[in-house]
Amino acid sequence: TVGLTLATLSLKDGYWRSSSQSDKIVKCETEASCVRASPDDNCTIGHTGPICSVCTEGYNKNAVGVCEPCSSAGVSIGFYALLTVL
Repeated sequence: TVGLTLATLSLKDGYWRSSSQSDKIVKCETEASCVRASPDDNCTIGHTGPICSVCTEGYNKNAVGVCEPCSSAGVSIGFYALLTVL
């Protein structure tokens, strides 16, 4: 396509690259982690890092590898469980 550059190349959901200038495109292990909210985003909200495989602060991975917001109840239960052990 005329005028297409690396910077304007749009990726399909489920694929990642380190920057808009990179020509190395990688399939994400969990497609849902690589769904862009905007062309400037590499990862779904809650995901970051190489191949969107790291959860951002305040998120944790569920059983299928998707980062979801941490629940305050889960944090409290974990905290009290740790106190019980100590």
